[in-house]
Amino acid sequence: MNRYREFKNLYQVYKKMFRKSLIAFLVLIVLCVIFFVLIVFDMPIELMIGVVICFFGGIAAGIMCLVLGPLTAKRLSKLDPIALSRVNEALPTLKMQEGFGVTADAIVIVRSMALYLYPVKNALWIHKNVTTTTLYGIIPIYKSSSLVIGGKDKKSFQISIKNKSEIVDYLHTELEKYRKGIFYGYSDELSRLFCNDIDRMIAMSAEYDSEYNEMTFENT
Repeated sequence: MNRYREFKNLYQVYKKMFRKSLIAFLVLIVLCVIFFVLIVFDMPIELMIGVVICFFGGIAAGIMCLVLGPLTAKRLSKLDPIALSRVNEALPTLKMQEGFGVTADAIVIVRSMALYLYPVKNALWIHKNVTTTTLYGIIPIYKSSSLVIGGKDKKSFQISIKNKSEIVDYLHTELEKYRKGIFYGYSDELSRLFCNDIDRMIAMSAEYDSEYNEMTFENT
């Protein structure tokens, strides 16, 4: 991440995430040592569960500390330096909702342990996906939701969201300021286009963007 130090606002977000990961690692290691000492002194065997949880939790947090920098750098590399600079400047005053914000260059996603910049120019289809877990294939017991961004690169980006989230509507409102050629919401037709005829979908997107750009030029 050192090569991104010049983008101070983005780098500060990364540093906060790294500190959280490091603190979690240290706390879990300390707890693991404490539980282990208690077990040595013939404390209840149930404490072994605490040792195991803290041990594996500490490993996970330690791995996160090691990979967070390269992982964040890889995500930032999706934008060129000029676009990154614009996002960096916009970040302090960026309107955020549920950890999502929009600039002319990127959909900015800030989570407790993750920073994503999804290029606006690559967005093709945005929708919410709800997965229902059932008992015996009949009784619904759990629901989980994710935001899905289908890209012109024919890849899908997914990130978890709240079940009652209205983030698709928010992104629709914000992204319309910069592009019209993005499809929103799920339908079987859009799914068929993206999976089986994405070139046509991209062509339709380009046409909508072109019409929007013409209207914008006429109004200036």
